[in-house]
Amino acid sequence: MPALGKDKSEKRLSPVVNRYFENWICQDSWLSFHPLDKQRFYRFVKAVMRYSRKSCPSAADIRALILSRRGGLQTIEELDNAAEQYADMYETLLEYERTGDFPSTMIERTNIVRFHAQLTSHGNACPQYIDRVMSRVWGKDWQTRLNKAWFPRS
Repeated sequence: MPALGKDKSEKRLSPVVNRYFENWICQDSWLSFHPLDKQRFYRFVKAVMRYSRKSCPSAADIRALILSRRGGLQTIEELDNAAEQYADMYETLLEYERTGDFPSTMIERTNIVRFHAQLTSHGNACPQYIDRVMSRVWGKDWQTRLNKAWFPRS
């Protein structure tokens, strides 16, 4: 079990991110998982994603920060369990925030130009495959629709 005091190897947060962390962790109800406490925690994670210049703190870093900041205010077992839960949730939320290709042009199918560009960007797609997919998604007149989208009449 790590010491609950300040650790010099502990990841430092930027001033803005630290304010979001403190706004969440300094609440007496922080480990109640009350919707307002969860909302403060989610804001902290969003701040990490937005304001961390080099790299985001790891889940282990967040766990250590929680243990450091709240040590002595809860029982060790209660604190350790809560720190582990929040570190896991933090990691899940970071993965969620890092999800690429959203919104997905290929799934939403709202822009024929982007759809065609995405489809043709895969160098191994043959013209017959491109025609088949474009016809299925955009209709048999997809080439006319694509040209109109590229060169709209003034």
